[in-house]
Amino acid sequence: MAPKSQVPTLAETNHSINKLQKELNAQRIETNKFEKRGDKVEHKNASDKMAEMEKELNRLKKMQDELSKLKKT
Repeated sequence: MAPKSQVPTLAETNHSINKLQKELNAQRIETNKFEKRGDKVEHKNASDKMAEMEKELNRLKKMQDELSKLKKT
């Protein structure tokens, strides 16, 4: 069997985006819980994690755009 390509396919990228969006929504809920409780340390940690997830989501969306452009050509 041939080795798998290092570049993800458009379908794989779409799947990763959907999965990350679900995780990000769950993280938002968690972050809001800490904020409502007034737990500043946990809120900051959760906010930092959420920011990292948003960066990854933006990276995946850029990859999705590039793969879509390649598919059209």
